[in-house]
Amino acid sequence: MVTQDTTGDEDFASMFAESLAQDGGVKEGEILKGTVIAVNKDFAIVDVGYKSEGQVPLEEFRQADGSIGVKPGDVVDVLLESRENDMGMIVLSKEKADRFKVWDEISAACERDASRDVAPMVPAKDAVLVDSSTQTLEEVVDSLARTVELRTSPGS
Repeated sequence: MVTQDTTGDEDFASMFAESLAQDGGVKEGEILKGTVIAVNKDFAIVDVGYKSEGQVPLEEFRQADGSIGVKPGDVVDVLLESRENDMGMIVLSKEKADRFKVWDEISAACERDASRDVAPMVPAKDAVLVDSSTQTLEEVVDSLARTVELRTSPGS
């Protein structure tokens, strides 16, 4: 007679549920704050409070002058691309997090500005529009100067 031990199944189920609860509710595609815990030849190792650390390619920290702008202890924003790669580490991207943050800032500014009477994204009522696609810089300046002169001359 074969007996089946069901307590092992229950233990596994409870451990699995606990491991899901420990992930802090992080989802792929989410921007997280992480702390750089190490920098090696190719990657920065970042701890975001998940079960394992993640790697970010050092290239994503390259500054305008070519230097790498990250060191252990730095707090960085990263995008969670995947919960686990083939080495058991989470896959993170600083570059994508930066892009999403910029896009969110632009979207918020557009929403904010759309409701203002005078806004950077809304042309003023007396704006001068010039199609400069076929003109030289000098031609554009001349065209604008003529328009301003006509609009500001007495009797106009």
